[in-house]
Amino acid sequence: MADKTTPITFCEPWCAGLNSEPRAVAKRLSAMLTALGKVDDHIIKGSLPDEVREFRMSVHERLKAAGWRITGTQNGWKVLPPLTPRRKR
Repeated sequence: MADKTTPITFCEPWCAGLNSEPRAVAKRLSAMLTALGKVDDHIIKGSLPDEVREFRMSVHERLKAAGWRITGTQNGWKVLPPLTPRRKR
């Protein structure tokens, strides 16, 4: 399990093209958290569901600590990129 100190660069988009912009990364993180939430002890026996749950919670906590905004929806998880300060015009 990850330590409690979260480096600022835990999850930072590359911003090197459309697929690595913050919104695209947030969409992929949403899909990942939603998929991990579907691995539970109702469909799988053994310790895997517990390990997946711990991993998902760890990623969730570290993303929030890095400024990502995460909310639960009826269809899974929604992740939004960290807010960036707006430049004065």
